[in-house]
Amino acid sequence: MTNILLALVLAMLVFVALLNMALYVRVVRKEQAAKAEEKIQAAMDEAAEEELRKSRSMDEGFDNIMGFQVKLGHGKSTGGEL
Repeated sequence: MTNILLALVLAMLVFVALLNMALYVRVVRKEQAAKAEEKIQAAMDEAAEEELRKSRSMDEGFDNIMGFQVKLGHGKSTGGEL
């Protein structure tokens, strides 16, 4: 009888250990997915910032072109739509 109870307790211990390992694997996978998502978000943020810098640079260049004036002499100038 004692042997049967001991075997039953050992079987339950193995079962609980397997459940704990399954739970641990889930937690680790969730953490890895969160880290991967953070990396993706950081890359997307960096790309958006780069696009914003390019846009600002293009706007500044456009403003410079539109404000360009050429002195023709005799007090006349051309350009400078602003």
